[in-house]
Amino acid sequence: MTAVTRLGPVARVPRYQGPEWTPSRLAVVRDLSERGRSAAEIASEIGATRSAVLGAMKRDRERKRGERQAAQARQRSAPIPLPAEPCPSLPLFESAWGVPESRRVPFLDAGPRQCRYIDDDSADEPTCCGAPTVRIGSYCAGHRAIVYSGSAK
Repeated sequence: MTAVTRLGPVARVPRYQGPEWTPSRLAVVRDLSERGRSAAEIASEIGATRSAVLGAMKRDRERKRGERQAAQARQRSAPIPLPAEPCPSLPLFESAWGVPESRRVPFLDAGPRQCRYIDDDSADEPTCCGAPTVRIGSYCAGHRAIVYSGSAK
């Protein structure tokens, strides 16, 4: 294969690919590295350059990090098991607008399927409604109507 330059045709030299990094070779590098050996010592032992060893170690770390992040993403996307009874059965009194009386649950303590409509933020810690939510959402039926319609009835 040749390339044409201003000075005429020049033969292209294939790029050096270096030694192949097999899983067994990477295991040896990992083992020697964990024992505290330097990259230069590892390179001389396995017959590679120091830069090649450092590059292989970096790619191995990045691969492991990618696998770990993928596992965490799968774990985060797993459905959250919800209790059969979403909230303790406390008597709820509805106002004229169909909004239940607030249970004054601290916002950070609201669990799954509890309404997170902020009803009092004057204290140090805001409280929310705490009533059971409708389907999968953040609000009970009454507060959902207020939030998504833009005003109370």
